[in-house]
Amino acid sequence: MDNKRELTRRFARHANWYILFVQTLKEQDVRLRLTAALPADQYVVFLPTKVFAKKKDGERMYVRKPIFAGYVFVAAEQDESAVFAAIDPLVRRDDRVYRFLSEVRTITDEDGKDRLHWHIRLPDQDKLLLDTLLDGDYNIPAFDAIRVGDRIELAPGHILEGFANNIVLKSVNRHRGTGIIEFDLFGKTRREEVALNVTG
Repeated sequence: MDNKRELTRRFARHANWYILFVQTLKEQDVRLRLTAALPADQYVVFLPTKVFAKKKDGERMYVRKPIFAGYVFVAAEQDESAVFAAIDPLVRRDDRVYRFLSEVRTITDEDGKDRLHWHIRLPDQDKLLLDTLLDGDYNIPAFDAIRVGDRIELAPGHILEGFANNIVLKSVNRHRGTGIIEFDLFGKTRREEVALNVTG
């Protein structure tokens, strides 16, 4: 990873994350537009990707594709109101952008009344899980797995540090060199096919 990408990745790791829900297959267009329009020292716009295996002319090769169709990620140190104020004018009339991904939380005010508040910042637990999975290029690399008796399990390693109980290997396709992992994210259980290196 070159120095600029390393600095950018380090910034994103310590910033808050926000997600824009956009038209499928237009993620890269939106990312490029926001990257050009927002201050580079305050915002990083990125698309998490994953490696998967495919065969071409009998040879296995690995390619990258987006993990989350319709999601564009924004890292920023500013709070929610400042991020919304900076980005909303840029995308309000853009048909490719639908809205910020948000979460509704019930908060009890000082007067004792429960009120609904919309939050667009990605919850810390979700951000930490994704940040653990992603490498320096915002990509989920191939997982290492080991054979334990008649089972195949994810190998211990830094990619699962702190989340060993949150990521489960549900199935393995040795022919394709892939596996299905299951984890909770954005309030729901997700399954993703990832590249898998099995040893033993």
